[in-house]
Amino acid sequence: HHPDVDISGLLMRAFLNGALVRELAQQCGGRDIEQTYLCGLLHNLGETVVAYTQPSLYGRLLQLRQAGGERWDNLQLRALGGHFSDIGQDLAKSWGFPKSVVLTMDALTAEQLKGDGRFNHRLVSAAGQLLERLHGQAGEREPGYGELLEHLKKETGIAPERLEQSIETAYRLVCDLSLEYG
Repeated sequence: HHPDVDISGLLMRAFLNGALVRELAQQCGGRDIEQTYLCGLLHNLGETVVAYTQPSLYGRLLQLRQAGGERWDNLQLRALGGHFSDIGQDLAKSWGFPKSVVLTMDALTAEQLKGDGRFNHRLVSAAGQLLERLHGQAGEREPGYGELLEHLKKETGIAPERLEQSIETAYRLVCDLSLEYG
């Protein structure tokens, strides 16, 4: 009913984030790669829910983000009284996902995590920002592509050219998935 809100794009970005972080976790020796994938897949659950249930509000938030006057998290806080991650965490928790997955969805709660859980949050967040930049969804005040690649390099120890190969692999996997499932 609201063609201006790209739900399919949000779902594809979730699959891309999952595929990318799984690929990166494999390359840097992650221990629970499937949990990392799940964290990536669910990371923007709250945003998808808001886009689907409140398309007009979500559309206005996107316009304000593109204008670049205010940070994305501040826009969410002002419009919703919280962040997309709060909504996603509530849903994931009610669906019975493990605490180690739920806490990765928000920077503040991720501080409670240790080891792999904290690494998953940092990896999923950085990959999500990178995908937003690649899809032209990031505001002008948000980090650029090179800066995000450098951040991922520091987090994973993976060289930039291998990071770009991982991005390409993730896109291919998701393209194959989307073709397979229509």
